[in-house]
Amino acid sequence: MPPKATVGDPVVLEADARARWASLEPAAWVGEDRDGWRLEIAPSGIVVPILRRSRLIGASTSLCEAVVVHLAVAGVDAVVDRVRADPRADDSLAADGRGPVQVMALRAGDRLVPLRPGTALLRVWPVVEAVELTGEPLTEL
Repeated sequence: MPPKATVGDPVVLEADARARWASLEPAAWVGEDRDGWRLEIAPSGIVVPILRRSRLIGASTSLCEAVVVHLAVAGVDAVVDRVRADPRADDSLAADGRGPVQVMALRAGDRLVPLRPGTALLRVWPVVEAVELTGEPLTEL
């Protein structure tokens, strides 16, 4: 799958990333039954980790899109690449036993940078086809 080109307002994209990051925890579904009684159904224990991970990917995608626009303004050619799993990431979501946590990565030339919202450390990796990055990162910022 080719990398995704991004255009848009970086302020809007960043606000979207922040909103998605703030809603990582799945909320209960609220509705009414046939008699008008209020229903509140919490997500099951199986669904919660899946929703957290998918929401993290959504937040990291919006973050990547905002960063790509900012980089374009600075004259750097970058694109939203695809989800990647950084084996060095210390991620509490991995405690759910469902394997490495994936986030969206941006690609600039022959470099990949997985962007996990809420993390101050960035790792730059060489471009590889696999989802899970292996070996040593080129640098850490």
